[in-house]
Amino acid sequence: MEFEVLHRLCDKIGMRYCEANFVMCQCLSTVFAFFFRAYFGLGKASATTRHTVQAVFGLLLVTQAIGWEIFHLLTVATVSYLMMNLMSPRTMQKYVAGFAIAYLGSIHIWLMIIGKGVNNFDCVGPLMVVTEKVGCLAWSLHDGISRKESDLNTLQKKMVVRRIPSIVEYLSFMFYPQGVLIGPIVYYANYSVFIEGTQHKVLEVNSEGKEVIVYREPSAAMAITKKLIFTILCALVLQLLVPKYPIMGNIDDHHLANSSFWYRMFYLMLSVEFAKSKYFFGWTWADAVHNAAGMGFNGYDERGDPKWDGASNVNIWNFQFPVNAKTLLDSWNRSTLVWLRHTCYDRVTFQPALMTFLLSSLWHGFFPGLFVTFISAHLVLISSKKIRANIRPIFQGSAQSRAFYDVLTWAATYVTLCYVVTPFTYLRLDLSIKFFNSQFWWLHIVAAIVFLVLPARKRFTTTETNGNETSTKEKLNGTAENGTTENGTTENGTAENGSSVHVIGQGEVIREEVKKDL
Repeated sequence: MEFEVLHRLCDKIGMRYCEANFVMCQCLSTVFAFFFRAYFGLGKASATTRHTVQAVFGLLLVTQAIGWEIFHLLTVATVSYLMMNLMSPRTMQKYVAGFAIAYLGSIHIWLMIIGKGVNNFDCVGPLMVVTEKVGCLAWSLHDGISRKESDLNTLQKKMVVRRIPSIVEYLSFMFYPQGVLIGPIVYYANYSVFIEGTQHKVLEVNSEGKEVIVYREPSAAMAITKKLIFTILCALVLQLLVPKYPIMGNIDDHHLANSSFWYRMFYLMLSVEFAKSKYFFGWTWADAVHNAAGMGFNGYDERGDPKWDGASNVNIWNFQFPVNAKTLLDSWNRSTLVWLRHTCYDRVTFQPALMTFLLSSLWHGFFPGLFVTFISAHLVLISSKKIRANIRPIFQGSAQSRAFYDVLTWAATYVTLCYVVTPFTYLRLDLSIKFFNSQFWWLHIVAAIVFLVLPARKRFTTTETNGNETSTKEKLNGTAENGTTENGTTENGTAENGSSVHVIGQGEVIREEVKKDL
C-alpha cells in the first residue's frame, strides 16, 4: 500500500519512496514494540497470545513494506514447514536449507536479469532473514530429535530444539516484527525463552503464604534511549554528509583527473566511513526495537547493571577499532556469522572454510562486485596471517611495543576494510576494476608479495579436555588460533575471557571457538 502523502514528503526532502516506506515501517515496529511489552508483556498474556500477536502484526508489517512480494517469504516458510513435518529429521534439514538458499538465489538472479540493484528495500532483505531462520531451525530440530546431546558442540547445544513448533509458534518466529525486515535474527531456542519469559521467572511467596510465579524483568529504558539517539545521529549523517561524500565519488572522472593518490585515499576512507552509517542506522534501530519489546536481555555486567546487547548485530566499537581482521569480521553481522557456522562450517567435512565462503556468496547474491570483495578479502586475510606469524613476535617484548603493534594493526585493518569493501557497494565488475585502477591495485600487490615472500607459519596442536568435550586448538608461534597467547591474554593484552564472544540471542552468550578462517 502506497501513501500519496509519503510520496509528497519524499519529493520535498529528496528521499526515495522505498526508503521512506522502510522508515515508516520501522517507526510502526517501534511503536508496536512498546505496545507489545505494555499490554502483552510477561505475566499479562499467555505465550500463545504473545505468539499470535507477534505473527499477525509481523505479517501486516511485511505486507506494508514489500506488498505482494510477501508471497516469496510465505513460499519459503510454508514449503520449509511442510518439509520439517513430513520428512525424516535425519535428513530434512539438508532439504530445507538447500531449498531456501536455492529460492533466494533464484530471486537474486531474477533481479540481476531485470537490472534491479540491491538498495531498493524489496523482498530480498526479508527473504535473506527468512532463509537464515528456516535453515537454522531445521538444523536445530535435527540436532534435538535425531542426535545425542553428547554428539553436539557448544553452539548446537545452545540452539537445540526438541519439537517442531506449532503453526502459530512458527509464524511468530518467522515474521516477528522486530527483526523481520533487516534482522538481526534471534534464533528459535532463544526466541522461545523471550516469549515464555523463562529467564525472568521468579518463585515468590505472596501475602497469603502461597508460592506464585512472578516475572522480574529489568528496565531497558537506558539502552533503548542510547540506541535511539545513536540512530538519529546516523540518520543525520545519511542525510547531511553522505550526499557530500558519496562512495561513488571514488570513481568519478573529475575526481580522478584532479586528485593525487593520497587525496584519493583520504576521500576513500571518508566516504566509506560515512557509508557505514546506513548499516549502523538500520541495525542499531532494530536493536532498540528488540529491546523495547523485551528481547535482547543478556544478563548483568560486573556492576550489576542489565546488559541489553543480546540482539545487537554489530559491535560498533570493535568494528571501528579492530586490532586484526578477525575482530573486524566477528563484530559485523553477528547473527549471520552464527548462521554460517551453525548450518555449514560445523557440519561439512570437506573444506569447511571454502564451503562457508560459497554459502555466504550465494546468500549475498551474484553481482560481480560482491565476488570481487570476497576474493580480495580472502587474499588479504591469508597474507595477514603470514604477517601476524612473522611480524607480531617482534613486538611482544614490552607493553609499549605491544601497544604500538596494536595501533599499526588497527590502522592497517581500517585501510584494508575501506579498500576491499568498496566494490561491494558498486556491484558491477567494470566499476570495481575502475576503482582498483584508481588505487593502482596497491593492496593486492602488497598482499601478493607478502604471500609469496614470507615463510609459512609454524603450527602445532594442543588437545584440551573440558568436561565431556575434547577440543583441539591449533597454535602458532605461541599464540592460539583464536588470538590468545599461551598465558591466556589476547593480542591487545586483555584477558582471554573477554575475547571471541558472540551473542546469539535472548539471554544466551556463547564462547566461540571459531576457526580463524571463518
